[in-house]
Amino acid sequence: MNTMKKKLVIKLLLLSVTLAQENNFFSLSILSDISFSSKDSSFNSSGLEFVAMGNLSPNAHVMAYFHSPIDGDPPTVEEVYVNFMVAQIKLGYFRPEVGILNKTHRHTFNFISSPNAMNYMFGLHSWASLGIKINQELPTPWKSNIGMNILQNGVGEGMNMQGHSHGLSPTYVDSVDGFSSLITLNNQFNLYGDKILFLGLNYIDGRGKEFSGGDFKFINRINQFSSWVVQSEYFIGNISSLHHGISYHPDETLSAGYFMVGRQFNKKYHLGLLADHWSYKLKATQGTSIGLYGDYVPDEDNLVFRFKLMKDKQTDNDGMYGIIEMSWSLGSHKPKRY
Repeated sequence: MNTMKKKLVIKLLLLSVTLAQENNFFSLSILSDISFSSKDSSFNSSGLEFVAMGNLSPNAHVMAYFHSPIDGDPPTVEEVYVNFMVAQIKLGYFRPEVGILNKTHRHTFNFISSPNAMNYMFGLHSWASLGIKINQELPTPWKSNIGMNILQNGVGEGMNMQGHSHGLSPTYVDSVDGFSSLITLNNQFNLYGDKILFLGLNYIDGRGKEFSGGDFKFINRINQFSSWVVQSEYFIGNISSLHHGISYHPDETLSAGYFMVGRQFNKKYHLGLLADHWSYKLKATQGTSIGLYGDYVPDEDNLVFRFKLMKDKQTDNDGMYGIIEMSWSLGSHKPKRY
């Protein structure tokens, strides 16, 4: 994002904050974490994340996410957009609602970090783009809606902010012009009791790339703080050089998916299993990971302790490692979700 665009985003945010305060609703939260990994025997932190939200009007809601790393990289804008709720329009710089995890921010993960397969598909910090989304409810007996997006970037392409890339490899200027289009179809089935099934389909085309996939999530909610969750996503697409450069080679196919089952026992304890697999046809590479994860909330949901024990099987890494993490927040935006 160039200097002019960054200044424009900052001015829009300040204007949004001012207008939101005039409507008597505005909140600012600060989140951070510290972790230790046996993989490199070191302490790490993602830095500080600032989450601002407020109302421009009764039917227009603003969300803004800013990330400030501690490794010397400049601060980055993760998302800043306006939701026009009556018209069901989202406008700004946002993470497209493709699947489940891409739109979810890392600090709310029970399992600390996104599965390797999703990192290869969407990038280490998820995929975001300038664009517009229009949502339309469908006349079905169950809750169903179709989303239509016009986006500046293709899947996995990251903004390059003064050398800080949100991709798996250095970001290059794509030689393909034009926009990307994303169509999502999401369905929610309320089953007997408090059981809910979510099913989604996704298709992306444009900027010399093509991508499709599906996702499902099943929740058996026992009470407010106890539930079973089963969740999975799978995507396949013709992707170029892990998302950057010229349009794809005919054999340059990346497929990625994961499966997760988790149990929230009560307000304090969560435990789950997570497995993922990815394969990259052109370079004949693939990887599989399986792990155990969990979290513990000692008192309130603004402080969470998490762990992850993983076994990775890849061409360049075949070993087990563990991560422990403490996440905290100040403000209304919490790192623990139920």
